[in-house]
Amino acid sequence: MLIPVLTEPNFRSYFWAKQTMEGITREATRRKYKIVTLNAESYETIDYDALFGMERRMLIVIGTSISWMPKALTFFNARQIESIFVSFDPAETSLPSGMVRMDYVGALYHLLTYLSVDCARDRIAMYGYNPNSSADNIKLRFFRRWKSHIGHPGTEDVFYNFADLQACYNQFRQQIKRFNSVICANDIVGVSLLSMLNRDGIHVPEDLYMAAFGDSIISERVNPPLTIATLDHTELGR
Repeated sequence: MLIPVLTEPNFRSYFWAKQTMEGITREATRRKYKIVTLNAESYETIDYDALFGMERRMLIVIGTSISWMPKALTFFNARQIESIFVSFDPAETSLPSGMVRMDYVGALYHLLTYLSVDCARDRIAMYGYNPNSSADNIKLRFFRRWKSHIGHPGTEDVFYNFADLQACYNQFRQQIKRFNSVICANDIVGVSLLSMLNRDGIHVPEDLYMAAFGDSIISERVNPPLTIATLDHTELGR
């Protein structure tokens, strides 16, 4: 069986995307499927009739951007190619597709419970979230529901990363006294925040508890170590 795989250009070098591809490759090898990696920059020029031949017209798309993924889905649907999206929420589009993604809601619930109940740190900020990321938007929608549930509705506790973590930090720094804990969008963002806090003499965890999503090795090498909600993208790919 032929399995073409396409990774959104913005995330091709990201650790989670590489892990996902590794999982797909392992499972395809075990099942004796043939993996074909497509060039995301030129996917609109590929001869898909020649690519699939008599094979099932189905491919896997790895990505999360709200600005890129629906466009790709529209393109493939128009050519009667089934799409399985990895890490993208179909709620962002009305077009039919298959979907495989992490349980971001469950992971965030555990982090919120850990901080607010186990650590008694319930003034929580969400830091470094990308508004163009379907995965990040899933987390933020649940965070807002959780805030409303505990009687503290509002969106002012979210600090966005518009491809500029220094600007994100500057905004957070101005309001930091409002919070006693923070959940970072991923562990790379968390390491960046920890470095900036250390530079400004703000101590973790004495002044601010920190947690993040992710599983890259960099988060294991910082001091103090980050509290991480591990996301196994290799298993997701399988």
